[in-house]
Amino acid sequence: MCGARMLRRLAASFEAVDSGGRTPLLTAVWNCHLEMAAYLLETVGVNPNAVDEQGASALSVAAQQGNRELVVLLLRMGAEPSLKDLAGRTALDVATMYGHDTIRAVLQVFSLVIVPEKE
Repeated sequence: MCGARMLRRLAASFEAVDSGGRTPLLTAVWNCHLEMAAYLLETVGVNPNAVDEQGASALSVAAQQGNRELVVLLLRMGAEPSLKDLAGRTALDVATMYGHDTIRAVLQVFSLVIVPEKE
């Protein structure tokens, strides 16, 4: 039980935000650090849907950068493509706005494959 408590405490520090509201995951994505993002998501288990003070998610940032590997990692780890930033843009909108056709295609295919469960 002690180890589980310690892990929860450590994971909580990985959700801390800087002055711009960015978590370590968002910072890793902004800096295109695939390995760090993978570690934070797969090993630490950080929230893939945390947003900064402008409402940008890690998925939107990766889409803006045109970083296919990060986009796929984030989607695989549960990033929600329908999240909107404060300007009302989804990751798909951002990819389209920046002319990243490959990212747009990945997001569109993901949206077709992952169908929300009906209750």
